[in-house]
Amino acid sequence: MMGDVLQPIPLFESLAKDARDFITSRLRSEHFAPGETIVRQGDTGDSLYIIVSGLVKVTKREKDGTSHELARLQNGDYFGEMSLLAGQPRSADITAITETSTLKLSKPELDGMLLEYPTIAVHFSRVLSKRLRDVSQFTMRSKQSVSIVSLYSRHIEPLFQSIISLNLAASFTRELMKQVLLIEMNNADEEVARILQLDDEQAALRKNIIRYDILGGDDVSPCIIKHKTGFHILPLSTATKMQPRLFEKAITPLLEKLKHEYDYILINCAKDIKKLVQTALEQSDMILYLTPTSDNAIQRCKKDADMFVQGYGENRLMIGVLRDERQQGVSERHLEELLAPHTFVRLHNNSYVIDRFLRTGRPFVYEHPKTDISRSIQHLTRRIGRVRVGLALGSGSARGFAHVGVLKVLEAHDIPIDMIAGASMGAFVGGFYAAGVSAAELEEMVLSYRSKRKVRKTIFDLTIPWYGISKGNRLAKFMRHRLKDITFDELSIPFVAIATDISNGNEVVLRHGILWQALRASGSVPVLFEPYHLDGRYLIDGGITNPLPTDVLIENNVDIIISCAVNTLRKPIKLHEEKMDEREAVHDDAPITLPLTDRKYGIIDALTRSMGIMSAANTLQKSRLADIDIRPKVSHIDWNDFHRGDELMKAGERAAEEAIPTILELLKEKIM
Repeated sequence: MMGDVLQPIPLFESLAKDARDFITSRLRSEHFAPGETIVRQGDTGDSLYIIVSGLVKVTKREKDGTSHELARLQNGDYFGEMSLLAGQPRSADITAITETSTLKLSKPELDGMLLEYPTIAVHFSRVLSKRLRDVSQFTMRSKQSVSIVSLYSRHIEPLFQSIISLNLAASFTRELMKQVLLIEMNNADEEVARILQLDDEQAALRKNIIRYDILGGDDVSPCIIKHKTGFHILPLSTATKMQPRLFEKAITPLLEKLKHEYDYILINCAKDIKKLVQTALEQSDMILYLTPTSDNAIQRCKKDADMFVQGYGENRLMIGVLRDERQQGVSERHLEELLAPHTFVRLHNNSYVIDRFLRTGRPFVYEHPKTDISRSIQHLTRRIGRVRVGLALGSGSARGFAHVGVLKVLEAHDIPIDMIAGASMGAFVGGFYAAGVSAAELEEMVLSYRSKRKVRKTIFDLTIPWYGISKGNRLAKFMRHRLKDITFDELSIPFVAIATDISNGNEVVLRHGILWQALRASGSVPVLFEPYHLDGRYLIDGGITNPLPTDVLIENNVDIIISCAVNTLRKPIKLHEEKMDEREAVHDDAPITLPLTDRKYGIIDALTRSMGIMSAANTLQKSRLADIDIRPKVSHIDWNDFHRGDELMKAGERAAEEAIPTILELLKEKIM
């Protein structure tokens, strides 16, 4: 019967009955008299209440001291789910109006359940992730429907602007599987026809352009060219060349008609803002302003951006900064200062890929999908389509080698990754991958550590322990040898590393500067390594403050979050138990702080284990923010067993393979 109490509640309704019964057995009864406050606004929350009988009122207190009643709840209603799942403060006062009986589920009980009953953990993480996005003001703004995107520039050559727009249209078709129309208005239509080998279609089109008044309401279909990759092209600049007066007409009626036929309309605008272009910008859900990185171009872009915000609205503008491969690029930090408060994205240039596109006419997002220029356009596409995938890689010392197995599987199934956030070992693996080191190359590196001796030789350089047992210079030398001095701005995938400021205990998000330095800081296990001095701060291991940075991905407006946590604690296995029991422990990651045996631990063992124990509870909390939480079964492996890399990677592969169907289903849901 008690299972039926939970069934009407959306938080629990999709769970199997045995799972609901399992939860119900942990509920506790509480009773409140009329006028008694059940929860108070602003208090730290850690429990969910289900009303069994009675009536309560929900009251919101404002900053000016006034309050107003939001709702009344009765038998079968519930409240407090966000406090239970995410530890958020209570958002309102809940007061009993009549005698009220409730069933209460507290966070300590929930934590125990989630680890005993993994399917409940997966379900709650999905619910919580969705709720957090729904209540986030920033995300609500970003979720406005985007169907018309205009590309505009003052300093980009018309042909290059058309190259970007053509490949963006192809990318929308490939990544989002939608009906896409590109309206070409920047006077490069003849070059576009030549590039795409559409000369015959262009000749026939000229006759139709004369015959039909497409801006006046005539049928537009005879004027549309269908590209073999799936998107359609309306070369409106052909019409404006033959009939210049069209520049003084509004495009609004045409767009209203086309919106019913296409999921996305991309408009490649001419530089001169006449009525045709102006109305296109006005009707756009997003304006992508393209600019090179020269001083003059950036200054003019900032002025135009300020003007566009006044005319078209702040949330509709995004700046696309084109990186010049021949020059030293402007740093991300400097661009943030120059273009603030406007949002911008990086678009790479690649002369070889572009030259090949000009010769073959096949969009490089299809022909060369793994190149930097294609990746940047794919990232932009998924950003506009709201299907950006973020990967949070947790701390866990040697157990972090399991992340490599996860990356192998994601790569094999062609799961796109648009951003990575990592702490400690998660930062090492994620940073190398973001720098272009493939999963296969990472696997080779991991397998090279087959003995503890090599681990000590590569990573640890023991010193007089004034600040740490190891100076960390060998580790820094290894990373610098592999990564050179690549900066965050040069990464193939946007990446952030988490560290901790030892002076005040604050979390530090590292996203600028030289990559290997950030990784060295993020992995500075206290006492084991000397704190790393970076940007005026002494930094230690990021796993202390944020062992699984899913929240950082949410703050960066990522749409789908995949997490990989490896620092769960293991069950104890007594010395006299059969070896079979330890094999079984591989498949049981229930949390408990007891060691595998009663042996004494050396200082390095004790340090790494202590770090894992301290961060395990925080990891559990952060994993609930993910849409998909991958948990490799590695609790039977010690945090300093770097020589067991093969076993760890295989555990990561198994866990990721199990998650792939859910990931694919979620991607499909987002796209559809």
